[in-house]
Amino acid sequence: MEVSILRTLTSLNARATQAERAASRYEKKLARVRHSLVEQEIDLKESVRVAELLYGVHQKLGLVTDYLLKRQEPLDDQGCNSFEAMFNIIIKQAESHGGAAEMEGGNDDKRDKAGHPDKVVPGNSLAS
Repeated sequence: MEVSILRTLTSLNARATQAERAASRYEKKLARVRHSLVEQEIDLKESVRVAELLYGVHQKLGLVTDYLLKRQEPLDDQGCNSFEAMFNIIIKQAESHGGAAEMEGGNDDKRDKAGHPDKVVPGNSLAS
């Protein structure tokens, strides 16, 4: 055989070996990516289950809150609306605390024409 044919065969053999190594590397990388994808899918499914569980707990807590507020204060015939009930309770507490502070002369904050405070005064909160 001629030398040029041997060189060509050697070159083709080297290229085939390089291609096999590259294919092997890509197959290993593909296996790692597939494994990672499976793990991420499992994590996603677990996250969905946790979100569904939290949503169910949130719904049950809302029902319990409505029930407890309904027992504490009747809400007329509008049904249970925990936000309105809590808002009404807070307003009543604010009025009772605000009325007591005005009677004692302890409400010294400045108010605008609409009755809103002009500035925030430390210690002037609704919660006691």
